[in-house]
Amino acid sequence: YYRGYAQSSKQSLMLDLISSILSNGKAGLLDINLNKQQKVLRASAGYQQMKDYGVFSLTAQPKQGQTLEEAQQLLLDQIQLLKKGEFDESLIKATVANTKLNLLQAFDNNGYRVEAATTEFIMNRGVNWNKSLSTPDDMAKITKQQVVEFANTFFKDNYVVGYKHKGVDKNTLKVDKPLITPINANAGATSDFTKNLLTAPSKEIAPKFLDYQKDLNFGKVGIADVISVQNKENSIFRLSYRFDMGAWNYKLEPYAAQYLTFLATDKYTAEEISKQFYNIACSYSFNVSNETATINISGLQENFDKAVSLVEHIFANCKANEQALVELKSRILKSRENTKLNKGAILSGLMSYAQYGAVNPTNYVLTNDEVKAMTSEQLLYILHNINNYKHTITYYGPQSLPVFTAGLSKI
Repeated sequence: YYRGYAQSSKQSLMLDLISSILSNGKAGLLDINLNKQQKVLRASAGYQQMKDYGVFSLTAQPKQGQTLEEAQQLLLDQIQLLKKGEFDESLIKATVANTKLNLLQAFDNNGYRVEAATTEFIMNRGVNWNKSLSTPDDMAKITKQQVVEFANTFFKDNYVVGYKHKGVDKNTLKVDKPLITPINANAGATSDFTKNLLTAPSKEIAPKFLDYQKDLNFGKVGIADVISVQNKENSIFRLSYRFDMGAWNYKLEPYAAQYLTFLATDKYTAEEISKQFYNIACSYSFNVSNETATINISGLQENFDKAVSLVEHIFANCKANEQALVELKSRILKSRENTKLNKGAILSGLMSYAQYGAVNPTNYVLTNDEVKAMTSEQLLYILHNINNYKHTITYYGPQSLPVFTAGLSKI
């Protein structure tokens, strides 16, 4: 952990940008050099802003047989790469685009709108609201050279390390419970702000019930049924391919989904695929639940064709990576060992046993021996043929149904 700077400061903006250069889920230094290469179980970076100071954090969970100190050194190695300028300058431009996208997506949610307004009030009584909204534009003005110079100034031996060890801490210090000073809550008082808010005119909220035949648009593309709703609020699209088969139908399917993230194609390396998506401010995922599997694609509508074409290319042309499969198996087995120590997971397993009996959703998975025996050929068969199964396409975006189906048919 590193101590950051006050809210609305240039240094805090710089740390926010650096956190995305290091870790953005796709093309950051930690994503490419540690997570993609499975050098740790998982690693991330982030910057949490508070009023007077911020906290810049780097976290890593070691894989089986790896010490906490080794995981720490891998994180510090990425900081050294940052300080040497060994990162793609396009990451800055891509981070700006993704920041704008994230804000558009976040402000779709009323909960986030309230949280954002509340946070601004706590931070600065709302006087820097315009400055907060202009964060992406201000971030776009930062150069790679400025990032490198700042990193060399900021990242030194000025951090605190936290290790989480297994076992019982025998050196825990007991602290006497302090006296609590009663607080006069003024429960019966009403502020002028509240009075004005309560007296402000407002319209009654009328419920609107969904009519599936009128509010949803239905179509067809190839073997797939299409359901769409036009987004008239912004330029974001969300596309999904939903297959009515999941882990209960095919136990290997969830492992194929995990394997996919580490695979290259005949055209791109795994790292280049992540960078491609980050550069166009789009993302995709392949998620497998017990009864369904879903390919999700989302991002800016202007990059819709690029994103969908890239996903189609990945599933059709992904190639085996035997070393990645070995590492994946190790991570799966390590994760299972960790789960045995998780009281919440144990309770969930017991409840599943009580509800379903000896064969239940918790243990209806590949055994450890079956995990060790699974092959790239088995997993690639699932990925290469997934689109041959009947599925439903759902689309929420700026395009109308006729325009969307016509465009998708050409990809």
